[in-house]
Amino acid sequence: MIELAPEGVRVHPVYDQTRITLAGITFASTAAALASRTLLKLLRG
Repeated sequence: MIELAPEGVRVHPVYDQTRITLAGITFASTAAALASRTLLKLLRG
């Protein structure tokens, strides 16, 4: 968000909580899939 005032210009970041949450879920599921695949390969030899 950009705020124009007589004192100057200020830029405030806008956080989209939905995007942050979906990125976290995607990261966690990918990490879990890679870890389980690695463990299975190690156990099977």
